[in-house]
Amino acid sequence: MQLFSEPNAGSDMAGITTRAVRDGDEWLITGSKIWTSGASYADYGMCLARTNWDAPKHRGLTWFAVPLRAVGVTIQPIREITGDAEFCQEFLDEVRVSADEVIGEVDQGWTVAQTMLLVERGAGRDDPLNMPPAQAAEIDPFLLELAQAAGRAGDPVARQAIARIHTADWARGELGRRITGLLRSSDKPAAGIASYWKLAAGVHDPLRARLVMEIGQGMPLVWRGDDGRRAALDYLNSRVWSIAGGSNEMQRNAISERVLGLPREPSFDRGKPFSEVLHNARRWLENT
Repeated sequence: MQLFSEPNAGSDMAGITTRAVRDGDEWLITGSKIWTSGASYADYGMCLARTNWDAPKHRGLTWFAVPLRAVGVTIQPIREITGDAEFCQEFLDEVRVSADEVIGEVDQGWTVAQTMLLVERGAGRDDPLNMPPAQAAEIDPFLLELAQAAGRAGDPVARQAIARIHTADWARGELGRRITGLLRSSDKPAAGIASYWKLAAGVHDPLRARLVMEIGQGMPLVWRGDDGRRAALDYLNSRVWSIAGGSNEMQRNAISERVLGLPREPSFDRGKPFSEVLHNARRWLENT
């Protein structure tokens, strides 16, 4: 699993403050990571840490393979609204790793991060972000069975909701096929391409889950076995892809800047040493 996000560095991943300090042939890693899927089950974590505080924030970062049973690692599962505890928070207190555990090059971790984010946002998968297959010409039978169970098979409002879901499902499938083709045909795909997949899921999942609940008018909560559970969990989890792996806003930025070539947003910290950025941020907070 990946030790990436931090309590104070979510969408702005390059703003991490977990530090790695060289100690002879070893590194000492100290900091905290959060929203880590499966950390309580994993043996190793890919940890992004700052190794050079005098470089701009996108530089001076390094990836390490950290054994999660090492001395100094504490893992705390986070209970979610669904009752699951998939996510965890980790605390690293001078965790020792050898120089052999460096992934990529020292101070060049953002290059590794960019590749990892491509995969996380759906690139290279046969079913990016669980998008429906492009050839799904028929309506999801789950929707038809739900409308029937709720006594709304002939209700024009319910039928319109089913049509909206089906149209969006088909469009997402076509989008997935198109983006897969672009990525597979390019030796070096634009980093923002995968953001189309991620943004589609972040926008459509909440809408789809709400419409399913509206079609059933409460039926999903009492419907038969796994079907009812699926609908309820989909609703509770429907906001996940609008945040996890980069918010919808971050995906739009990536598409506009890296794919469409639009001007970058103004930034107060570009090109400045990260230590200076932190100092200025603390001073600003003290004066507000």
